Amino acid sequence: MKKWIPMRVVTFALFVIFLLGGAGIEGWAQTVLLVTPEEAAGPDARAVIVEKNDGPIIVIKSPENGSTQTGPFRLYVEIMKREGGGDIDMDSLAVKYLKLVPIDITGRVRDYITGSKMDVPDAEFPEGSHRAEILVRDTAGNESSKLFSVTVAK
Repeated sequence: MKKWIPMRVVTFALFVIFLLGGAGIEGWAQTVLLVTPEEAAGPDARAVIVEKNDGPIIVIKSPENGSTQTGPFRLYVEIMKREGGGDIDMDSLAVKYLKLVPIDITGRVRDYITGSKMDVPDAEFPEGSHRAEILVRDTAGNESSKLFSVTVAK
């Protein structure tokens, strides 16, 4: 009978970890809700937003712009210094969810910024179509912005 006690303890511990969603276990990705259903339900932006390309180069590696995702997805962005420009000012990075009144979601991704990259392994948006803008400046004050859109179908 003593033989099964350690296995029960291990099974119970794994069950608790499963219930907590892997909280505190390095390497286990946790879903990051970047936009709440209430925010997504707000009226869409009506203005045409034009990208700026005077500052650092913003490359959205994932997801593909205009793609349809079926659940949480990787949001991966690289920022590169533009030739002849200043150094990248990552403190200026802003991520805005584009609604009639834009919603600043920068604080929700701040923990996923390392160096000149933003990597949110399991970004979650509610079901529907979404548009966001990423803005960043260099130390010379030149600004760039990049738009991206994604549709989430559950």
